[in-house]
Amino acid sequence: MCGLPASGKTKFANILASHLKDRFPTISVHIIDTDIIREKLFSQKFKPEEETKVRKNALEQTWQYLESDYVVIIDDINYYNSMRQDFKEIAEKLMKPFLIIHISTPLEYCLLWNQKRETPLEERIISQVAEKFDIPGEKYAWDVATESIDFSRDKIYTKLKSIVNKIENILYTPVKADKIEKNKEITSTIQELELISRNFIHFYSKIQFNSEKKDSINLHSAIADSSHLDIFEKLCNSSLFHQIQNKFDSNIEKINTERKNYLRNSQSKYYREIISLDEETLLNFLKDFMKFLLRIT
Repeated sequence: MCGLPASGKTKFANILASHLKDRFPTISVHIIDTDIIREKLFSQKFKPEEETKVRKNALEQTWQYLESDYVVIIDDINYYNSMRQDFKEIAEKLMKPFLIIHISTPLEYCLLWNQKRETPLEERIISQVAEKFDIPGEKYAWDVATESIDFSRDKIYTKLKSIVNKIENILYTPVKADKIEKNKEITSTIQELELISRNFIHFYSKIQFNSEKKDSINLHSAIADSSHLDIFEKLCNSSLFHQIQNKFDSNIEKINTERKNYLRNSQSKYYREIISLDEETLLNFLKDFMKFLLRIT
C-alpha cells in the first residue's frame, strides 16, 4: 500500500485483512505496519533519521512471511516508487504476485484527520511527503496501482470488493500449460502441486461449511479451478474424503497447516519427483495427501 500519512491506509489494511480471512479460510494474512515496527524498535514517534532501520525491518519481515505462504499487506506510506520496487523485487524473487493499492486521499483531508490522531505528526512532515510523493504509474508501467482509493469520497466497500476479487483470481487461477512452457525457469511441477493442494483445501472448506449450514451443495460453485472439478468430484465421493470430514470437521486452519507441512517436508513421492500432471497422477497425489492428513494426531 502507499499513500500520505493519515490518509486511511491502516484502516483499509485492517478491513482488507479481515475480508480476506473471512473469504479464504485457508489463507494466512499478515499486516506489516511500520508504525508498530517503529514503536517496538524505538518507542518513539516518527524520526526521519531512524527510518532506514524501520524500512530494513519491514523488508525482512516481508520476505519471511511471503516465504511462509502468507498474503502480506504492507501498511506504509511508500511514497517513492523505489520504495515500492523494493517490495516488488522480494515478491519476484519468491515468485509471488505483487499489487499496489494507492490510498489517494487528498492532502487537506490528511492534515485534518491527522489532528484527530492520538499522536499526530507534525503538519510539515505530511506536507513534505506530499511534495515528494511519486504517484503510482506516472513513471513506470509496473508501478500502476491496482486500485486507487480516496477515503474522502469513494465507496470503500465497492473498492474492497474489486480488490478481493482480483486477489481471488490470482490465488485460484490455474497455471496454464502454455505459460508453463514460456516460464520454465520459474515454474515447476512442485509449484503446480502447491496450487492444486491449496485449491483442494479451498474446495473442502466450502463443501464443509455448506454442509454445516445444511445448504444444498453445488460442486461447480465450490471450487474456483474448474479444470480440476472432475477430480474433486471423484474425491468428494470417496471414503477418504468422508474420513477427513469426520476427523477435522471445520478446522480449516489446522488442515491447511498440515497441507503446508506435507509439501514443505517432501513427504509425498509426488513432491520429490518431477512428473507429468495427468488426471491419474493428480488423483494419486490427492489421495496420498488425504492419507497423510488422516495420520495426523
